[in-house]
Amino acid sequence: MKVSAADVPVLAWKESSPSGSGTTATDIYVRQWEDRQWKELGGPLSAAPGNTPADSPALALDSEGTPIIAWIEEEGTARRVHVRTWTGDAWLPLGTAPSAIPESNGAATVSLQLNTDGPPGWPGTPALAGTLHESSSTASTASQPHAASRYTGGMASSPFPFLRGLRPTLHIAHRGGAAVAPENTLAAFRQAVERYRTDMVELDLHLTRDGELVVAHDVTLERCTDGTGPLAALTLAELQRLDAGFHFTPDEGRTFPFRGQGVRIPSFRELLRAFPNLRLNVELKPDVPGIEDTFAQVLQEEGALERVCMGSELDTVAERLAERLPSACHFYPRDALAAFVIALRGGDTPPEDPRYTVLDMPLYFGEVRLVDTDFLQQCAARGKWVNVWTVDDPEEMKQLLAEGVGGIMTDRPDVLRQIMDAPSKPG
Repeated sequence: MKVSAADVPVLAWKESSPSGSGTTATDIYVRQWEDRQWKELGGPLSAAPGNTPADSPALALDSEGTPIIAWIEEEGTARRVHVRTWTGDAWLPLGTAPSAIPESNGAATVSLQLNTDGPPGWPGTPALAGTLHESSSTASTASQPHAASRYTGGMASSPFPFLRGLRPTLHIAHRGGAAVAPENTLAAFRQAVERYRTDMVELDLHLTRDGELVVAHDVTLERCTDGTGPLAALTLAELQRLDAGFHFTPDEGRTFPFRGQGVRIPSFRELLRAFPNLRLNVELKPDVPGIEDTFAQVLQEEGALERVCMGSELDTVAERLAERLPSACHFYPRDALAAFVIALRGGDTPPEDPRYTVLDMPLYFGEVRLVDTDFLQQCAARGKWVNVWTVDDPEEMKQLLAEGVGGIMTDRPDVLRQIMDAPSKPG
């Protein structure tokens, strides 16, 4: 058991039980004392099928009381360290599992040590280091959950609740995963959350004729629905009579599996209520006077302000939004983003703009790759978080994970999840 600086106790343990296949299923549980009862944090952490945690999990609390847990998982004769941090909504893996522990090590337990100085650029942010203890000798081996060349910073000390506790790399479903389900629909978001365990969804908002915010990317209806004309010309009720799964095809037009299945354009309020604990990256699309006020009102009425990072590609809209919600997390708009990135990559001091904290940016500009470990560390030194869009190539995903990018936005949440869950190769 650990006790935070605020005198909040947190405990962790493992439980094993027979499974239906004749093997033993093992789960790790974490509880926090709250309101005179033990509150479960995120449900059990399950070992992979057929795998078993070798010993009791190690638990640590960072400077803000955020729980971090680690365990060694046996995969046949191999063993790997798994590390998770609690984001307030879910257990976020700190990278993929590191290289297998050599059999000669004999390690069976893991402990956590938090460096309260933190990595460069995040003063006060703890860095994670695990120490493996051999069960059969007095020697010990240090094991880092991330490669040395990987940026491993986090946002535990951020002034914005949205960013607190976040550590690279986040799984972000772009429009819910536009390549595997009808984009910007509840069906896509639900699949991203339930099947691909996404950490965050990216989405776009428009205003209807009757002043409601709806989740959609395009200004017109033809590409994604069976409707025609401008979205803003219809009321919410009229839009929700359209089939938002009509044109989605996973196989270049051979099949349309969501057509006629009741998939609709959701309102923003519906989305917030359907996923009350999910972090959202939200872009306001049209430059419509007052859209920032409507957006702020919905967030405040639904109590969702702290779990949304917001902005617009349009600098004028982003500036109005930052003025309307100055305490929220905002991402850079187009022109301000370009000025920041060009200056940083050119070796100059980028313009300082405290209104914006997150860089939602493309991986490439033409043939030039914009993001690498050095760029991430320089952004971190200025208190900025970097999400890259839209990355569907598996090799690019692997490189970004190795570099420690803040988040990967993808239309292929299935591919990204498979890569993030794959055990790292020894060596």
